[in-house]
Amino acid sequence: NKEFRFDKKYCALLGVGRRQLEKEIAGEFPRLPIGCHISLDRVSREIVLRNIKQSVTINKASLMAEIRSLGSVALVDFFEITGIRPEDFYRAGRSLTGLRSELTDGKPLTGEDLLLARALPRMLHIDDPGRLAAYLAILNGDDLNLESPYWGMLANLILGPIPQDVSPEQRLKGLRNSLVAREMADLLGFRFEHRQRIPLDLVGFSIPLKVHGTYSRAEILGAFGLRFTGAEVSGVQFVAQHSADLAFVTLNKTEQHFSASTMYADTALSDSIFQWESQAATSPTSQVGQRYIHHKERGTSFHLFVREWKFDPETGATMPYMYFGPASYLSHEGSKPIRFRWKLEFPLPADVLVRSKVIAS
Repeated sequence: NKEFRFDKKYCALLGVGRRQLEKEIAGEFPRLPIGCHISLDRVSREIVLRNIKQSVTINKASLMAEIRSLGSVALVDFFEITGIRPEDFYRAGRSLTGLRSELTDGKPLTGEDLLLARALPRMLHIDDPGRLAAYLAILNGDDLNLESPYWGMLANLILGPIPQDVSPEQRLKGLRNSLVAREMADLLGFRFEHRQRIPLDLVGFSIPLKVHGTYSRAEILGAFGLRFTGAEVSGVQFVAQHSADLAFVTLNKTEQHFSASTMYADTALSDSIFQWESQAATSPTSQVGQRYIHHKERGTSFHLFVREWKFDPETGATMPYMYFGPASYLSHEGSKPIRFRWKLEFPLPADVLVRSKVIAS
């Protein structure tokens, strides 16, 4: 039966996305936990793979037919009825609002509507209730303290670089009447209902980040009161007004995306110890090296933001970072780069620990 969704069954069973699923089945499930086994004979494997390849392809013609037949159903109902994951639907820069506009008016989105539609894929990682509620309040026009850093976080996330003479509040308020703003709010509501992890509160921390929450670099900078310029490429950013070092770590580095000098050995050694290598030019006696080593005595803090890949193997989109929380200096060795060991204040969840144990060769 071509209508049977093998992809949904196996994705739920294996905990992977649909594009990665094809590799799992073809490779006879190499990532199953110890003691688990799935056996498919050759004919069964071919049938399942053929079914999955058909389901992975979401073409515009079939989507338009689905939307025409369903009418004006809510976004949540659309995903539920069609079985399409938001990650797959929004991958190509499409939006439900835009496709409906083409059906009714024959015109694609333009201007502010198109700007917001292109930002929809960047909303899919949001996972902590406080941030979801704050973003929804902003998009819905509810009262919210304009001094809240959530305004800067959302503006950075949606809009990217903003001219210095324009405030994030001005730009966001100007977008509220967009047709896509309602879809964005609905998507955030959907994410709230389908979040898989509840991030942890950091008591006594004024920055609105949650430990084990997932954030884009733009949001992280906004949380610390910085504007996103698009030119932030350094692995570490020191925020003077908060006396904080922000370390951005990508675990799986490939020569396609990193030079030989940045192929660092960053990895979790245990659920509470993380090994991290500094920039290639940093020595223990340098000003930066001394700040890392003596951060407690000097009143600065060190924060780890970690992702598996630069680009998500499943969607191709830039992968956001998980906030591992504040870390305390344990030891170091070597120079240019320095290999540090940091003590995490919050132990890593088991699934995050498994993905974070990447030992560079």
